[in-house]
Amino acid sequence: MRRDLYVVALSALLLSSFVHAQNGNFNFPAGSPEDQALTAVTSEQDAQKRLVLLQDFVQKFSANPAAVGYGNWQMAQYYQGVGDPAKALEYGDKALAASPGNLNLFVFQTNVAQQLKDNDKVVDYATRGGIAYHAAAKDANAAEPKAEGAAPAAPPAASDDDKASYEFLEASAFAAIANETDPKARMKHIEKFTPAFPNSKDSDQVTSYAMVALTELNHIPRPIC
Repeated sequence: MRRDLYVVALSALLLSSFVHAQNGNFNFPAGSPEDQALTAVTSEQDAQKRLVLLQDFVQKFSANPAAVGYGNWQMAQYYQGVGDPAKALEYGDKALAASPGNLNLFVFQTNVAQQLKDNDKVVDYATRGGIAYHAAAKDANAAEPKAEGAAPAAPPAASDDDKASYEFLEASAFAAIANETDPKARMKHIEKFTPAFPNSKDSDQVTSYAMVALTELNHIPRPIC
């Protein structure tokens, strides 16, 4: 129960900051056609008309992944706001297809999946986000210039926002595992969780859940690593 309340509270905090962010890691040069089009979108006060403008925006700039990702994300937020989480998830998937490493999108999709009470999707989005977090850190470290013969540098520190996103995704995936009653589904969730959150503070509990699930499935217990 404490973990569920924690996930809800962290979700509210994260989504509040993301929804009010100007671009959510989508960058458009000032004065560019995309920037000018978005100015018209954000100036529109009528939600339905703004939705039409966003659809036009995505179509007009379909060759720009950032524009496609941002436009679809905004439409996903619209559908979440009007109480249609299934539609929100659909547009969120389109945004992720255009921007596959965006943690903001993984947080959003995980939250919507929680609204739908869909453990499979919660774990899927959360663990994909965890893997994307580690991949970004690895890429950032590889890009750091290194002097010849120098010892390997420590990975660059993640931003506070990225850390908060990762923490939310980890907590959400763990909560889904804890709430799962089907042992076969629980094992699938755990097999995704472990590589996505290798240093999780909940590793011991996850291993315990795995042992119980394997026993229920009449399998010989095996270590989760």
